[in-house]
Amino acid sequence: MLKKRSEIGSFPEVSIKDAVTLVTQCADITLQLSVDGQIIDVFCSSQFDAKKFGNWIGRSFGEVVTPDSAPKVAGLLADNAASEDNEGRWRHLNLELIDGESMPLLLKYFKFEKDGVNVAVVTGRDLGPMVDAQARFQKELLMLERERATSLIEGPLSRPN
Repeated sequence: MLKKRSEIGSFPEVSIKDAVTLVTQCADITLQLSVDGQIIDVFCSSQFDAKKFGNWIGRSFGEVVTPDSAPKVAGLLADNAASEDNEGRWRHLNLELIDGESMPLLLKYFKFEKDGVNVAVVTGRDLGPMVDAQARFQKELLMLERERATSLIEGPLSRPN
């Protein structure tokens, strides 16, 4: 059974810099946003080429998502705004990279204040490996279905031993 936050104890106070370091170490990608949704900075794990995100700084967060993900931006940002405890839900969005590719991510939005400074962060997990695995599975499934259909058409006696 999970314990309530009040039963666990308090987390020690950390600076904004330490909080950003913590978040960026736990996520594949982290975007620091201004209060109006402009991307201030991008942090990514070493598995990604940071140059692919180079044109995001200074742009609105809504501008860097693919068209199919654009309607989800408002929901992502609204989840946290409506939540008193920063418990907004994770959402799958695809973000556009500088090379024209898209990157599927599971994102969560956090907004808090520390010493009078408003901090807004979007943190995410790369869904690329999962998307690739699903594509391989679908390809193999289609191949099996074709083989089965062919064997049903040809009949069991036409197969070589």
